[in-house]
Amino acid sequence: MEAREGDGVTLQPQFFAVADPLALAERAGEDSLVVETIFGPMLAHADDLITDHLLEFGAQTRNELSMLRSFVREGDLIYDIGAHIGAFAVALAAAAGPSGRLIAAEADERSFQMLFSNLHYRGLAHEGSPILAVVGNQIGSFKLHRVPRNSGATLVLPDPAGEPCTTWKLDDLHERFGGSRKAAVIKIDVEGMELSVLESGERVISQDRPILYIEISHEQLRRHATDAVQIGAFLSRYRYRLFRNVGLRNSAQDDFRLVELASVAEGPKFFDLLAVPDGDPRSPLLHATELH
Repeated sequence: MEAREGDGVTLQPQFFAVADPLALAERAGEDSLVVETIFGPMLAHADDLITDHLLEFGAQTRNELSMLRSFVREGDLIYDIGAHIGAFAVALAAAAGPSGRLIAAEADERSFQMLFSNLHYRGLAHEGSPILAVVGNQIGSFKLHRVPRNSGATLVLPDPAGEPCTTWKLDDLHERFGGSRKAAVIKIDVEGMELSVLESGERVISQDRPILYIEISHEQLRRHATDAVQIGAFLSRYRYRLFRNVGLRNSAQDDFRLVELASVAEGPKFFDLLAVPDGDPRSPLLHATELH
């Protein structure tokens, strides 16, 4: 199985520096705190698994983040669907540089408020981003299902008795806020609604051919009556090659190791999938530093 190994990319601290750290700190309350990360201070949930990772490793799933950042280029348009508090959004925006553009969406208002602060105090908030919304094909009422000590696992499920929620299709979001730019990277981490997001963005995916980074959780997909096979069929239709990091997921280093998958179902029950358009110049196999 062919693979690429890498150690991340050079950081750009002058770009993602917080303009007013004191103002950011003042946003912290009983349920939140400011955490020092390798990307500067971030407002985060108190007593939370992801916050623990930020404190211990300096970033969320640091090795995965390092891998994804290695595919971002200066000036890229990046989508972060399910942006949580912005741990990936801030780092990806930094990789795209001042000429890049980030569009982030988050459905949980608690996390959204932290996401907004973490982007705003870095000068990354603008019209259309971040946006408090569900992204996907479904329209109607939703109910949040929170998991104790793991804010990143919050579920958003359709529920007639739930609350009406702003809903965007990815294609509409891109048409409204993407401007004339092509989407370069789309991260999707929405606890089982990944297929809905993909299907809502068929136009931008087929035309722009972005790199896709998708959380795959068999358990969460079942909650939305979908599965990894359906995601694989969608990606195959648009000629995507599939990879995953088989190196460390969390550490204080930036090392990663990619291997190609024959299908999404070949991966474990929970992993992050990197989907690269066939023939894309950013393909790991086209600029591999080491082949196995």
